[in-house]
This record gives sequence, structure tokens and C-alpha cells, in this order.
Amino acid sequence: MTASPNGTAPASIPRRLFAQTDGVRGRIALAAGFGFLASASGVLRLSVQGVALASLFAGKPFGDVVPWLLAVVALPLLRLTFITLQQLVGHETAARMKVRLRGRIYAHLLDLGPGSLGTRRTGDVLVAAVEAVEQLDIYFGRYLPQLVVSFVAPVGIFLLMAWIDLPSALLFLAFAALALLAPNLFRTRTNVTSVERRRAYDDLAAEFVDAIQGLPTLKAFGQGGRTGKDLARRSWSLFEATMSVLALNIAEGGVSNVAMLVGAAVTLAWGAVRVEAGDLGLAPLMILLFLGVEVFRPIRELRQLRHGNLLAMASAIGIFDLFDTRPVVTDPATSAVPAGKAIEPVIALRDVTFTYPRATGGAARQPALGRSLEPGGGVSFAVPAGGSLAIVGPSGAGKSTVVSLLMRFFDPQGGTVMIGGHDLRTMTRAQVRDQMALVSQDTWLFHGTVADNLRVARADASDADLVRACTAAGAHAFVSELPAGYGTIVGERGLRLSGGQRQRLAIARALLKDAPILILDEATSHVDAENEAIIQTALAEAMRGRTTIVIAHRLSTVSQCDQVVVLDRGQVVEAGSPADLRQRDGAFARLVAAQEVAYAVEDTADFVPVDATPVQSPTEPERVASVSKVGMTAVAEADDDDAGAIETGWRLLQLVRPQWVRLSITLAAGILGAAASVALGVTSGILAGAAGVPGMSDTVATLAIGVPVIAIVAAGLAWYESWISHDMAYRLLCEMRISLFGRLERLAPAYLLGRRTGDLTSMMTGDIETVESFFAHAIAPAFVAVLVPGFALAVLAANSWVLALVLVPFLIAVGFSPYLIGSQTDRIGNRLRAQTGLVNAHVADSVQGLREVLAYSYGTRRLAEITRQSEALTSLQVAYGRQLGFQTGMIEGTQAYGGLAVLAFGGWLSTQGTIRATDLPLLTMLAFTCFGPIAQISQVAKELQGAFGSGRRLFRVHDAPVAVNDGPGVRTDAGSPANHPAIEFDGVTFAYEPGLPPALADVSFAIRAGETVALVGQSGAGKSTVAHLALRFWDPQVGMIRIEGRDARTDILDDLRGRMAVVTQDIYLFRRTVRENIRLARPEATDAEVEAACRRAQAHQFIEALPDGYDTRLEERGASLSGGQRQRLALARALLRETPILILDEATSHLDAANEASVRDALVAASAGRAVLIIAHRLSTIRNADRIVVLHAGRIAEVGTHADLMSRDGAYANLMKSQMRQDARIGAPVPAG
Repeated sequence: MTASPNGTAPASIPRRLFAQTDGVRGRIALAAGFGFLASASGVLRLSVQGVALASLFAGKPFGDVVPWLLAVVALPLLRLTFITLQQLVGHETAARMKVRLRGRIYAHLLDLGPGSLGTRRTGDVLVAAVEAVEQLDIYFGRYLPQLVVSFVAPVGIFLLMAWIDLPSALLFLAFAALALLAPNLFRTRTNVTSVERRRAYDDLAAEFVDAIQGLPTLKAFGQGGRTGKDLARRSWSLFEATMSVLALNIAEGGVSNVAMLVGAAVTLAWGAVRVEAGDLGLAPLMILLFLGVEVFRPIRELRQLRHGNLLAMASAIGIFDLFDTRPVVTDPATSAVPAGKAIEPVIALRDVTFTYPRATGGAARQPALGRSLEPGGGVSFAVPAGGSLAIVGPSGAGKSTVVSLLMRFFDPQGGTVMIGGHDLRTMTRAQVRDQMALVSQDTWLFHGTVADNLRVARADASDADLVRACTAAGAHAFVSELPAGYGTIVGERGLRLSGGQRQRLAIARALLKDAPILILDEATSHVDAENEAIIQTALAEAMRGRTTIVIAHRLSTVSQCDQVVVLDRGQVVEAGSPADLRQRDGAFARLVAAQEVAYAVEDTADFVPVDATPVQSPTEPERVASVSKVGMTAVAEADDDDAGAIETGWRLLQLVRPQWVRLSITLAAGILGAAASVALGVTSGILAGAAGVPGMSDTVATLAIGVPVIAIVAAGLAWYESWISHDMAYRLLCEMRISLFGRLERLAPAYLLGRRTGDLTSMMTGDIETVESFFAHAIAPAFVAVLVPGFALAVLAANSWVLALVLVPFLIAVGFSPYLIGSQTDRIGNRLRAQTGLVNAHVADSVQGLREVLAYSYGTRRLAEITRQSEALTSLQVAYGRQLGFQTGMIEGTQAYGGLAVLAFGGWLSTQGTIRATDLPLLTMLAFTCFGPIAQISQVAKELQGAFGSGRRLFRVHDAPVAVNDGPGVRTDAGSPANHPAIEFDGVTFAYEPGLPPALADVSFAIRAGETVALVGQSGAGKSTVAHLALRFWDPQVGMIRIEGRDARTDILDDLRGRMAVVTQDIYLFRRTVRENIRLARPEATDAEVEAACRRAQAHQFIEALPDGYDTRLEERGASLSGGQRQRLALARALLRETPILILDEATSHLDAANEASVRDALVAASAGRAVLIIAHRLSTIRNADRIVVLHAGRIAEVGTHADLMSRDGAYANLMKSQMRQDARIGAPVPAG
């Protein structure tokens, strides 16, 4: 039997799931009790009707039958009440369980921390925390109560039938046991296929999350289509796994259905034979006739829930697999530091050795810190209270690993990490993290307002506190200019802000925490020179009196530190004060020298001394172009939608056209199955009417054989119709998934800025899965629901037009009841699916931002937010269940009264001689039969309402306008573009949204082949917008962008982007091997070409040191690598591209000086003959550009060479002075002018 990755055995899932129900088992029993009473009222109603029919059949006066008929009247109302109560209690129970489980899952994620979750895909966790929990709705709310009813009700029915006729009761019991227990024969194989299906589902979700978050990167390299094909392959794998499960599930259902139909038919047939023989009275036979409809109902309802239960069991495997994951870091039984006791902010590492855990199936990793577990083989250093220590070294040296150990995301294998003289392992994780405020190099901002993100650090912070923190971090000016100021939504991961803006908010958040220890991990890597000067001044003040650790590649940021530790390959190679290390001519001196060379400038005549007044913020408010990408309001789906169920159903129906062959077969199978069911009801009625009638012995004998045979045929056709309809449905779901990603690929990146990853994942998984009920359970049944009643009415009318007229109102009422009752249900259903998407998005944000959640002790509050979101979802589900419970009861009640009306009027007509009494069983069974297909549609009303709600959400994506479309394409004979610039912006004005200030205004510049043009300016000045427009992620509203002399809008997008290679500011690496990530730029590249590109990007050496070299599978977003390593892989990817245009957006911001110098030399060589656009905050990286374009507030402020611009003493010169002031902090000499 297949187990989960952590060894979670499928066979143990039911027991473990039931163990979770502690505290709600009484409610489950109550729901089961209501279910039993509903079943009892149904059996009693049909038994009384059987007695009434037998009385009429025996020729008694109608007046003698009336009391029996009146006795029936109250029973449907009782059943309606019990069904409504059962549904209500069941939905409330499921709601409570889902809130509880979702809370337990996130609490466990908080306990696991990044150390244990590092190798898990966000999609896996999302499915476990949201979709898998939702799949358990049926299990907790309906399956468990029905399971009890299915075992208890047959006993009660058996006792009633035994009182009526013991032989018939024994027959019923035998077939009931067969129907109930036979599916267990498939259990072992079903468990295996369910696990395989779950795995395929998780793989699809995880790959979708990876693809959606990396979609801008995929589009930049023209690989969106290729990834779409990979997702299509995974979608078809899910289809195959699903059909394997369904094959067994439908087989189980077929066995049960045969047992139930044949059981009822055999019991009736044998009863008729015994009536003929005089061994059984007429009244028991008539009761058996009616009980054939009801007697197996509890088992049939359990069978209908079995598919949902199988999905629940498979989903639970993922949940328990998560629960079975053990944290790599745990709290001690008793902390060495009493709660509330102050801890001296003294940091010490003593002989620390650490190696990251081996990935599943991967090779052993090299130590990240230390050489070996032998004494003296580890890392040691100390920081006194109030002191400051800088940790420097090349990318991948182990600097960020020190942070992970200090935050207790991991514990060392050797040595000791201490705070205040206490081994961190003797303190609780919360105690450790409360002592620290962290600014990490991978800044994470949560979907919410600026104020919300700041208060992550301190929930009780006042508005004035927020302003002070942002002012100190150089963020208040740009925050004030946002559309809603501190109330502006920043988007998931803060994507509506520039990199520098995100970083300044992260610094403000750390300052707001006001912890005794401050950790700055590349805190200013994305900040422009002027703001860096402001922030460094603020940080100098923040460091006063605090113990501080600064990790940086830019050595200017370490100048204020007391001590410096130089790490290289996980070992301390040098330590001392900055001044001492400069004079030793060792590793630190070499790093400083490399940076001096890298940052040397040609003209510094106007250099401002170090002790001069810092450059002030510009008088004009900082541009926030990037923020206005989608307007700064919350993007949420409307609770209601103009599209009604009919319109949505029609659009869903259009999707079936390619499957018209399977649809035709489904309809034919459905019609034949319905015909067999009608034939079964008709022949059963004729058999009951013929039993005991003189001269009808041959008819009884024939029908006694024919009825069971027809039952077998009906069961077989039902099985085939179920199989072919599900095959069609899941093929359509597969196509819908492929289509959804294809549409998102066209809409990206503009559309993605307004949507959250978790919500889109909910669409790809839950919403599309929900639509299955329409394709599999509505199309053919709806067709049959018209034909069968029509046939039944025709037969009734042929016998008595009065009976046909009596039945019509009830049929209409049942058919239209979902529409009549369901307008409110429909609205709730829309809101329910939207809220499910919000829960999914919130959980995704919470999982991917787990480091920040833990670092800022935000876990309890975040868990409370998830619980509130879950409770909002479950309150909708309870309201939804209440509506549907009433709807189900009303439908059953209407059906019961319709049958009773036919029986009553038919009985009266038989006493009047209008119809024969022997025809009454046939006509009554016809009435019951014609309700079946209509009731079937009504019974799946919940699923259909959910399907329509999900369909609306999906169609909303397909209806969203595409920001950029393919042009007609460029003819191959269009002529040489040699005389035209490679890139030309001609009077370009662009705003991300109507009514907002333009991100770029009247921007004009050109880059020819062989030229390098640099864009500089403050954070948010519009630099990255230029890159986005060049890649045609958006089109300008005014002006024109020409690529190689042609309007960019005339080109096919992939062809256009195929002429460009790009390194973006937000680097995205996929959960693939290193080789696959680099080959994304050119899939046909050989291994030798990949390695050559990596050598040029200074990445080959660290790749070779990875556990599996180029075949090492990266974690999501490349989280297992340092920022510098990720950047070098992105550079290698761009260098492999070999295109005429190269765009570098902050391409070296995370590199140490030595690697940056080498990479820059490689870029210079790669630039030969290419048009190169460089976007940078570090002005040293663009000093040799042919032209420098200075952007300010979206406009071009200056254009010229470095020397020209320095001589003008304008905006560029001021930026350069700010940087030189920062660089001079490490004592770098200032070159002569």
C-alpha cells in the first residue's frame, strides 16, 4: 500500500480523522439521530400508503381508506423537519471542524518554522490547509452521520418488515448487507489510487503556484507557453489518476446499486409469487412495493457520499503528512530564563558548525558554517551588549546562515549559539525572537495596508509611532504620497511597491519593534544613494544602545560597526575592527580594495567630505509610480455577480462542444437508464397489480423473472452512464485548467498585480473541481428530467387525464423549487467561493511570509486572522446549508405529496369505476418514477449552485481585458534594422491606471546596437517601468516604443521578447534543477553552454559545491541559495540568451565587490554589439555607460555621459555625491578629479 512521504498510511486515516472529532461527536450523533428519524418517517409514510393501496385494491369503500391517507399527510412534514435539522446540524458540525483543523494546521506550521518547511512547496501546504480541509466538509457534516444511519436504519427497517413478513425481511437484510459491505472489497486498491490522485493534485497545485509567481520571468524569456504545456501534462496526469479512483468508486457504486435494485425486485417478485400461492396477504405485498423505493435509501445515500468520502480520505493524507512532520527546532521542557526576566543582549557563537538538512533523495550537503564537528572546527565570535558587529564575505559564505541560527530557525549540529550567556536551545523560540528585530534581504510584505504591515512588529503602535518609524527609515515621504497614505494596500509580497520602497518599510518595521538586538541582513541593497544616506543616519541612531549585527556586501554599510568578521566558505578567516583589518592587508583589505576599484569614479572634484551635511530628501515628493499599478485599493471580488445561473450554465454548456461524442453517449446512456428505471417501476406496479388476480398467474410468473432482470439492466446502465459522464466531466476540467493558465499567461503581469496567488490557486484547484458537478451530474439528468416526466404524464393521461392534471403542479413545483428557493442560496454561493479564495490567499501569504511571522512574534495574531477568515467562510457555509436543507426537505415533501395526491385521486376514481383498481399500483409507481429524475437534479442543487459560483469566478478571469496583445508580426522580408536604434522611447507617457499620475511622462531616449544606456534615479522614479514597457508587459498611452526600428505593438510578443535578455530586480528561480532554471533562457542550450554562461556569471564554482551540482533541485523561489547566488544564476540565464538587447535591472545589487567586478567584466564582454539598458541604484555600476538617463518623478531630468553630468552639478552629481559619502565611510581614498 502506498504511503505518504512521511509514512502516513492510508488505512490509518479514518481512525485519525475520527480522533479529531473530539468535542463534536455529540453533534454527529444528533445529526445521525435526525437522519434516522427522517428515514423512519419515510418508511412509515410508504407503509401506510401500501396499506391504503391494498384497501383500495381489495375493493373497500373510499371512505374507509381516507383515514389512512390522512395519516400520511403529516409524515412528509415530519421528514422535511428532520432533514432540515440534519442538514443544519451537519453543516454546523463540519464548519466547526474546518475552523478547528485550519487553526491546528497553521499552529503546526508555526511550530515547524522555516527549517522544517524549507523543502515543502507552497502549493502542497495550500492544498492541505485550505482545499483539503474543505474536502472534509462531506466527511464531518454528512458522511459520518449517514454512516451511522446506514447501519442503524436497516436494523429498524428489518424489524418493521419482520413484523410484516419475516421471509421478506430476511431477503432485505441479505441484500442490504451485500450493498453495505461489498464496497469493502475494493478498499485496498481504492486507498492506493486515492493517494496517487492526491499526489497528482498536489503536484499540479504546487507547480501552478510556482508558475504563477514566476510568470513575469517566464514571459520575459518567452517560456509561458512551454510551462503551460508542462502544466497541461500534469493536468492530464491528474485526470488519469482521478479516473483510476473513479473506476473503483463507480464499480463500488455499481455493486451496491445492483444489490439494492435487485434486492427490492427479488423481494417484490417473491412476494408476488407467494401471494399467488396464498402464503402472503395483499397488504404486505403493497407495502413491499412502496418500500422498494425507501427501504434501501440510507444505504443509497451513503453510496452517493462515498465519492466525496474518498476525496476526503485522500485529502486527509496530505493533512496528516503535514502533522507528522516534526520541527527541526523545539522548545525545551522548561526555559532556562524565567518568563519576564530581562536578557542581556550579548551574542556569542562558540565553535558553531551547521549543515542544512539534506533534501529528500538529495546528496549530502557541505557545511554552511564550520569545517567539522571537531573542537576548533566551528565559527566563533561575540558581540557585547550595545556593540555592533559586521559580517562580510562573498556570496554564499554563510552570512545569512548566522541569522537563521540566531533566530532559531535552525539549531547548530555542533557548538553553541548564545544570548545573554544562555544557550539558545535552553530558551523558548519566542523568548529568543522577542529579543531581535530583523530586516532580511528577502523582504516580505503581507497583503494589506502599509499600516498593517508596520504593525506586524507592534500591534499597539499608534499612528504617530508609525510616522516616526517611517521617517527614520526614509519612507514617510513616499508613503504620504500613496493614494491612501498609510491605508494603501501594498499587494501580495508588496509587489505594488518598488524594491527600495519595500526595503524601507521593512526597516521601519524593524525600528518599530524596538528590540534590544537589531539584525540587518542586506538592509539597503535596493535603496538608492540619497535614501541610503538618510537610512544610514537613521540606522546609526537606531544602533545606539542596541546590540547590532550588520550583514552586507557593500562595505560602506559596515563603517559604523565596532567589529568585523569576515566569512569565507563558512569559516571565519579574519576578525577585528574595520581600521585594524584595513591595515592587516588580509581578506577584509582585499574586499575593500576590490570595492574601491569597482566603485572608483572618473570625476570627483565636487566630492563632499564625510563629515559634511548629508544630502537631504528632494524637495519634490518622491515618485510612487510603481504603487499605482492597479490603483491602491483592495482588490476583491464582488460578493454578487450580474451573471445568473442560466447565463453561467449556458457558458459552461458551451465548453462541452468538443466532447460532443461523449456527451451523445452520456445522453443515450442516461435515456436508456431512465427507460430501464421507468420499466422497472411499471413492471413492478403491474406485478403487484396482477398478484392474486384470477387468470394472471402466467403474467406474475413472467414478471417475477422479468423484474429482477430489468433491475440488473437498470443498474448496469446507471453504472455506464456514471462512468462516461465522469470521463467527459474530468476531461473538461482538464481543459479548463489548461485554459485558465493560458488566459492568466496572456493577462500577466498586469492582472496578477490585482490578484493573490492563493486565490488563483483556489480557482485552479477548488473552483474547477467544483464545476465537475455540472458536467457529470446535471447535463444528462436535465435532459432525462424532461423526457421521463413527459412519458409518465402521457401514460397517466391515457388512463386518466385527471390524474395527469393532479400531478403536473407537483412536478412544476419540484422542477422550479431550486430556482424559486435558490435566489438567496445563489448569492450566498457566490460569496462562499469568493471567501474560499480569500482564505486560500491569506493562508498562502501566511505560509510564504512565515519567516517574518516568526521573527516578529506575529504568529498568534496571524492565526487569529486566519481563524476569522475561516469563521467568515464557515458562517456562509452554515447559511448555505440552512437554505439547502430547507430546499431538500421541500423537494422531498412536494414529491411525497404528489405521489399521495395521485394515490388519493386514483383511489377515488377507482371507487367511481373510472379506472381499474388493479391499475392503481402501476399509476402510483409511475408517479413516483417521474419524480426521480427531477428530484435528482434538485438533490444536486448544492453542488450546482457551487458550480455556478465557481464558474462565475473562472469566467471573470476569462472576461478580464488583456493589457497587451500580439501584433500582426514582422515580415521576414521587412528589411534590415541596422540603421535604426535597437530600443527607442519616443515621447512615452504611461500610467498604470486611468486617473492616476503617470509613471512616465514624455520620456524619449534611444539605444543603438553596441551602446550601453543607464537609467538612474530614486526608488520609484520609473526606472523598472521602462524595462516593463520595453518587454511590452504594458503599452504606453501616449508616444511610441520602437524595437529595431519597428513599433513594438506590431510584433508578436514572444518574437519581441525573444530579442531580449533580462535580469529583473525581483529574481525568480523555479523549483527545478539549477540547469533547468538557467536553460529557461534557451531550452536547446547544451550542458557545455550552460556551464560557460555560469562561469561568466561567476556562478560555476558555487554550483559545483551544491549537493548535486547542476542537477541540484532548488527550493521554491531559490530560497536555499543566498541573494548573491540567486543573482548570479539570473545573470547566467541572461548571458545564455545571446540576444541583441540586454536589460539589467539591479543585476548586481546582491553581489560582493569581488564577484561584482568579475561579473561586470563579463557583462562588458557580453555587451559587445548589443544594445544594453542598465538600471541601477549603485551608480558605480554604470559609470562607463555611453549615456546616462536620470529619471526624476517619471520624467527625464538629465542625459549625458558620467563626466558631462558630474560637470553640470545637477541631479546626477547629487546622487553620486551621496554614494561617495557612503563609500568613504570605509576609508576609501578619493581619486583626484
